[in-house]
Amino acid sequence: MKCVRFAFLVLAATFVAAGAFAQATGTIGGRITDETKAPLPGVTVEISSPNLAEAKVVATDPQGRFRVEMLPPGAYAVKFTLPGFTAQERTDIAVGAGRVVTLQVQMRSAYKEEVSVTGSLIPRPTLEAMSPVTTMDVEQLTYQGNTRLEDLLMNLPQVFSAQNAAVSNGASGTATVNLRNLGDVRTLVLIDGKRMPAGDRYALSPDL
Repeated sequence: MKCVRFAFLVLAATFVAAGAFAQATGTIGGRITDETKAPLPGVTVEISSPNLAEAKVVATDPQGRFRVEMLPPGAYAVKFTLPGFTAQERTDIAVGAGRVVTLQVQMRSAYKEEVSVTGSLIPRPTLEAMSPVTTMDVEQLTYQGNTRLEDLLMNLPQVFSAQNAAVSNGASGTATVNLRNLGDVRTLVLIDGKRMPAGDRYALSPDL
């Protein structure tokens, strides 16, 4: 019987001591959300103070809540970190005996939804084609007064044009062009960006 009473007294003394210690310390808790007020789980909460031998580190629950108890009275700093978000820190948080300090923290995304376009004042070299390019504008065409393309091309350097004999039905022959003596079959003729077809099914070069 005496042993039972002794055990009961020890247990009661333990509860009294725990209650007295809890009343002599404080608590920091709160909830962390993002910019849309949605809870942020997994946020690392680090609580530090000169009154602590080492910082206390916890993580928020699925509702974004955290709670750290048994903190000696004093001034505290609380830091909140989460990958993809800008770190937040609260300082000079006064914790008193038997007090519960509640923090409401909103973290902002570290990524900006914007596109920046920057112009450069550095002059860029003008790229030239590997092959010589000759351009003729409307004024040149009007001034020369040529009505046939092969006659017009004859005025350009390193260009040789030719036209074979007329066919029996009275139509003119096939006109071809030879650029830089590469042969008329190696001349590409484009009209509005499309390849010009050959004059007939037996021709190997375009009919100008």
